[in-house]
Amino acid sequence: MFLFVGNEVLQENPAFNQNIDMLTIVTDWLNNDFGNIVAEHNSIWKMKNGSVGKAYGILSPSEEAALVREQFGVK
Repeated sequence: MFLFVGNEVLQENPAFNQNIDMLTIVTDWLNNDFGNIVAEHNSIWKMKNGSVGKAYGILSPSEEAALVREQFGVK
């Protein structure tokens, strides 16, 4: 798919630019490309005006399991 958006359109519609950024990130994830997961997570977090949940690194499998147990009560 080829997408060309003029610079004027992006300047006049910042939400459109955010959607392109989000589509790029989600496409990476759908293709199992998590090489930039922390930066991508934080980009989406900022787009959504996040105040809790900023990523600082990737959890190990055991850290992730502990977090799921803590947050969701899953064993």
